[in-house]
Amino acid sequence: MTALRLSLVMAVSAAAGVAQLGGIYTINPMQPAGGNNFTTIGAALTALHSQTVIAPVNFQVYDDAGPWTEANPVATFINGGTAVISVRAPLTMGISAANPVVFEAAPGEFPVLDATGQPFGVVLHGTQFVTIKGFEILNATSDGVNIYTDALSQAQANLFSNAVIGCRIHDIGGCGISIYQNGGSPSIAFEGTIIRNNFLWRCQVTHAGGNATWRNGYLNERRSIRAIIENNTFFADTGVGPTFGVYCTYYAAPIGGPAASFFNNIIVKTVANGNVIRHIDAASFPLTQDNNVYEDLSGGQFLGGASGVAATFAAAQAAYPTLDANGRSGPVLLANGPTGDLHLTAGSLAIDAGAPIAAITDDIDGETRPVGSAYDAGADEFSVAGASVTAIGSGCPGSGSLVPILAGNSLPTLGNLTFALEIGNAAPQSAAFLFPSLAAATPAIPVGGSCLVHIDLVTMQLLTSSGFGPFGPNQTDNTGYTSFPLPIPALPSLIGASIYWQAGISDVGSPTGFTLTNAVATLLF
Repeated sequence: MTALRLSLVMAVSAAAGVAQLGGIYTINPMQPAGGNNFTTIGAALTALHSQTVIAPVNFQVYDDAGPWTEANPVATFINGGTAVISVRAPLTMGISAANPVVFEAAPGEFPVLDATGQPFGVVLHGTQFVTIKGFEILNATSDGVNIYTDALSQAQANLFSNAVIGCRIHDIGGCGISIYQNGGSPSIAFEGTIIRNNFLWRCQVTHAGGNATWRNGYLNERRSIRAIIENNTFFADTGVGPTFGVYCTYYAAPIGGPAASFFNNIIVKTVANGNVIRHIDAASFPLTQDNNVYEDLSGGQFLGGASGVAATFAAAQAAYPTLDANGRSGPVLLANGPTGDLHLTAGSLAIDAGAPIAAITDDIDGETRPVGSAYDAGADEFSVAGASVTAIGSGCPGSGSLVPILAGNSLPTLGNLTFALEIGNAAPQSAAFLFPSLAAATPAIPVGGSCLVHIDLVTMQLLTSSGFGPFGPNQTDNTGYTSFPLPIPALPSLIGASIYWQAGISDVGSPTGFTLTNAVATLLF
């Protein structure tokens, strides 16, 4: 649906006085209520529960007022309480594949759902086509995200395509994400639930009541079918309960069934209890499972449950060769697992270990995938500040008002023996010198006329006194061009080195007798 159509739909609905939702709305307490802005999550939920969805709805949530701690009611058959976000299907009309609903972080915002003292951070009760995206969710006593239905919200067919994407879920009493259908008639399942690009740590801290049929893992499915579980990172240093598995299923066939895909995930387990993966009932292996990376530091059993058991990942690969044929086991090298920094660091086994997935083009931070030769496993796509040449400031005019320019001929990568800095637009047939430094001048230093020195003079003098520069003189040609070759050796010790450069050119047409180029910062990699 185009933006024009959305605008027309909303305009016609408003003119007619009909309570209908469609389009983009904000949830921001720092802005006035009204129009397309709600000042509370509860107000947005009230609108969603009382109006008909007639077009895609996007609620963009802001973080300006701090963590969200609202307690919105959850009315379920056995699992009542409150949640910061509580979407209740019996009260919501019009949501469909064509008209989905998304709650997500507004661009550039990092909203936190703090469920301290509440059972849930998010509850999607009997919903379908609802997405939760880009939130930090913490401190729920039961589940971070609870996707649930029962007799109070029973539909006539399976519930499709709820999604949890790009969230950070931690310090949760029970499951980080629980997908649970509680029976009733007719018997249905959540189908095609999407779990992608999430960080989960410090879940299953208390087992949240000890229910052994639906609250077992960091991610737990019961009466779920064809779930899509891709590019998530689990750091399991907590976990209790007799049937604990970091990824755990209890499908209760024939209502539920295997996941459609379990791809490109990372599971690091340090807690001694339970399994890395546990399928409580038989025939529960995902339909496709591959390119996952595991690091089990617990010394416990890798795979458990009625579908099959294996002491280690290697034993699981040998016993079940169709599962994780390209999977890996070894050092994941997370930045800081216990504090929730689940980004990859250099040398991680997960780098380039993933398979391409058309629906995933970025990572949990919004950075593009892939970087390097292949997709990384987990929610983070590892990247480093690569080699770069960055212009700083501008030069000053000389003869004919020409302003000389300094730029690189390529990227300053290790082993690039043809790298050079080039001067253009300078006075023809003039002497040029290139000066190095280890920092930029802040602020820039005036040296006459409109000329400014953009490099630090102290470190410039240190470098030149040690014989590293100045380079030149090089004579510019008839077009005002010259080049300073700066071959870069393939020395790992140079990785991350920054050198700043600026050139001066003799110019008899300038009041000062010279001109200066802009400066450049070169980052070697």
